Amino acid sequence: MCYAVNLPFQVNINNLLKEATPDRLLIEPSGLGHPKPVLEMLSSGLFKEVLDLKANICLVDPRKLTDPRYAQHQTFRDQIALPDVLIANKTDLADHNAIEIFKQWGKEVSPPKELIAQTHKDN
Repeated sequence: MCYAVNLPFQVNINNLLKEATPDRLLIEPSGLGHPKPVLEMLSSGLFKEVLDLKANICLVDPRKLTDPRYAQHQTFRDQIALPDVLIANKTDLADHNAIEIFKQWGKEVSPPKELIAQTHKDN
């Protein structure tokens, strides 16, 4: 479903919660979408009474941290700062330097994360 925080998005979320009654709700913003408006919407109004928001998770391709177009982009930086959990994804495609940069970002980003981890591709 479209990620933009607007009335159709709210209606779609409401219908999903009503019809599917999921135990978990995962919303993935694409590209440089900003998750803050979604979190604000889901933690207020009627959603506040229905949802129990837990950890906000951000998957980061560590290769992007070596690219100034990403690393210096404010929305990208906000995506990393906002979540409770920060996970390096696609580590099988990243070199050692990119993974080390990810680890350093994880240590320095504010607010501190509840968990900093990496995915591993199993063959």
